[in-house]
Amino acid sequence: MKDPGSYSLKEIREQDTSYLSIDRSIDKIVNTVKSAFADKPDQIIFAGCGSSYYIAATVCSQFIRHIDIPAFYLPCFELELNRDAYINNKKTIIIPFTRCSATSEVKSAITKCRNLNNVKSLAITCDPESSAYNDYMILCPDTEEKSIVMTRSFSSMVYAGMLMIDVLSDKKPERISEALDTVKSFIRQTETDIKAAAKGLKDYDLMVGLGQGRNFGIAGESSIKIKEMCLIPTEVYYTMEYRHGPVSIMNEKTVCMLYTSYTTAKEDLVLLKELRRMNPFLICAGENIPKEIKEISDKYFEIPPNCFPLTILPAQLLGVYWALKKKLDPDIPRNLSKAVVL
Repeated sequence: MKDPGSYSLKEIREQDTSYLSIDRSIDKIVNTVKSAFADKPDQIIFAGCGSSYYIAATVCSQFIRHIDIPAFYLPCFELELNRDAYINNKKTIIIPFTRCSATSEVKSAITKCRNLNNVKSLAITCDPESSAYNDYMILCPDTEEKSIVMTRSFSSMVYAGMLMIDVLSDKKPERISEALDTVKSFIRQTETDIKAAAKGLKDYDLMVGLGQGRNFGIAGESSIKIKEMCLIPTEVYYTMEYRHGPVSIMNEKTVCMLYTSYTTAKEDLVLLKELRRMNPFLICAGENIPKEIKEISDKYFEIPPNCFPLTILPAQLLGVYWALKKKLDPDIPRNLSKAVVL
């Protein structure tokens, strides 16, 4: 009989191996991206379901900042139901993210959209069978998960999306494998810190994820991870939207995970000072976190340079250790399966 959380912990700890496998495919990734974008499209649609929807949100935000092609992100079923309106005869590349090619909504949406004129798809996926219904594919190998919840598959597909953007911007891809020792050390230290923090969270009953730009997708995935693993209500907002009503239910039994960046730090600090008066447990994560944000946080996690996909790591580990404190098995959330097959 397995120990509760053992699958998730193993898969979270092995994310460095997943990144390394992607780096070994860098030449193939470069060729695939250049082929897919050889004829410049009018627009890009990033798509996904569940956790993969938040990968789409994350990568789309980064894409918009660096690539001069209009882009937006959608849930797969929304794309399918309103495909004519969204595509509107424009030359379109759809970029779906999926852990499992059997997920019905992904397969159906991509298949129906590809039947329209001027539509192609470039899958970023953990399943080689995705090639059956896509024009192009970037495969993230060594991401198999026994746990129902996505962990290393999520961060691996985020990483592959970032590499794609590097290629399109004519930038040398920033390979995480070049900082592998730093990655391994960060994973170990984050687990130690989260395990200690989770001891006091057993009776907390709400989690809020906040982020702007590419961090909004990370905040959304954090919300899903805690909801799935800990079976408590969670919310996600663009950081500066949180004042507009949702803040009314924050209290001393709320965990707030705020993702900061150099472009948002000034405004983040103002909001954090307001939230501090409500006495939630504040966790901040990001690169180059300012001293003032560190001081006001209960826990903070400084993401190593050029390791953005690891931003989700504290939430993944928090989900596991918070669930264990609640006597739950985070590997097997209630009412869920690995893929939604309709």
